[in-house]
Amino acid sequence: MKMHFGSSRQPVKLIIDMSSAQTLVTSDLCTKCSTKSYIPAKSTSVKDLGSQWDLKYPELHMRFKTIAYRDDVCMSHKGDLLCAKKYTFYNIYKQRGMKRWMGGIAGLGPVPAGSPDRSDSFVYTMAQEEEIQKPMVSIYISNNTNETSNIMFGDYNTSFIAGGDDKAIDWFELSNKTDFQVDVSWAHFGDKQLFVHDYRKLSVNLAVPYIGVDDETWAMVSHHLQQIDSSIKCDSRHCYGTKSVKHYKTTVPDFSIKVASKVVYTMPGKTLMDPAGRNSTYTCKFALFNAKWHFVLGEYFIRNHYTIYDLENMRIGIAPLKNFAYHKNVKHEEAAKVDIAPPIKIVVPVVPVPVN
Repeated sequence: MKMHFGSSRQPVKLIIDMSSAQTLVTSDLCTKCSTKSYIPAKSTSVKDLGSQWDLKYPELHMRFKTIAYRDDVCMSHKGDLLCAKKYTFYNIYKQRGMKRWMGGIAGLGPVPAGSPDRSDSFVYTMAQEEEIQKPMVSIYISNNTNETSNIMFGDYNTSFIAGGDDKAIDWFELSNKTDFQVDVSWAHFGDKQLFVHDYRKLSVNLAVPYIGVDDETWAMVSHHLQQIDSSIKCDSRHCYGTKSVKHYKTTVPDFSIKVASKVVYTMPGKTLMDPAGRNSTYTCKFALFNAKWHFVLGEYFIRNHYTIYDLENMRIGIAPLKNFAYHKNVKHEEAAKVDIAPPIKIVVPVVPVPVN
C-alpha cells in the first residue's frame, strides 16, 4: 500500500497490518533502516511531538523504537488523493526484523469505542474528517498478473465477489476489539481431526503470508505431515519439502477450519506449497506454520477471498472471489456439523508502551 507523507507528499510503500492501528514510517532518523522514506525536513506541516514509543509486532517478528510525529498523510483512492490533516504517526529511529524494501507499517486494525488510540488510526481519522463514508477497508488480492489488486476505503465492491452481490458475504463479529480476530471451533487435516468442542483464536491478517495454527495444533500437523511423507522435514515453525512440488500436490491432504461455528473453509492440499528459491536447500515451504498462540488466515487464504474489515460495527466479512473455484471437502463438511455455544468474550486492549 502506498501513502504520501508531509506537505511535499513523499511516497512511502507500507505493508498492511490488520492487528494494529498505528502507522509507522522509516525516515532519515533511522541510520540502520534500508529505506529512509520520509524526510521530515521536506515538509512544512510537520511537528515532532517528542514522545518516544516502543512498538512490538510479535505476529510479524518485528520491533521498533519510534518518535511520535504529526503531519499530513494522504492516500490515492479512485484517482483522488485523500488526506488526513495533522495525523499522528510513528517515525522509526530503530528497528529489528523489517524487510529491506519496507517503508513502514500501515495499521488498519480496530480500536474500541471511546479509546484515545482512535486518533492513531488512519481509517478512523479519515472517516471522522469525512474523507471516506465510514471506517471500513476492503481488500482484493489479484491472482492475475494482468489485473491489479485493490484496496478500498469507506465501503466494499461486490463486483469482486462470486455472484456479484452481497449474498455470498459471511459476516463474523470480532472476539477481540483490538484485532480482526474471530473464533475457530474445529479443524481437520486430511483424515486427522485436530480439535473439536473447543475455541481457538483466529486472526485474518494480510501481513502474514501463510496459514497459521497454534502450538498444540502445530505439533499434530507437523507430525502428520512427516508420517504421510518421510521426505518432509519440520522444525518448530515450518515444514519443508525435499522432493518436487508436483510430488507433494498428490500427497498433502486438505486443511479445513470452521469459523464462528457456522462456516467451513477448506484449503486444498495441492495449494499448500510455496516453491523455494534457487539457492534453497529445500524445494518448497509448506503454507501451514506455527503461529504460536493462535490461528491466522494470511495471504494464502485472502488471495482467494474478498475480505471486508468493518471497524464501525466491529466485524469482518469474507466472501469467495468471483473466479475462485471453491473447493469443498465432503468428509470435512460432514465432520464439522457438530456445533457448540460461542465463548464468553474477554477484551484485553493492546496499547503502545511509552519509553521512560
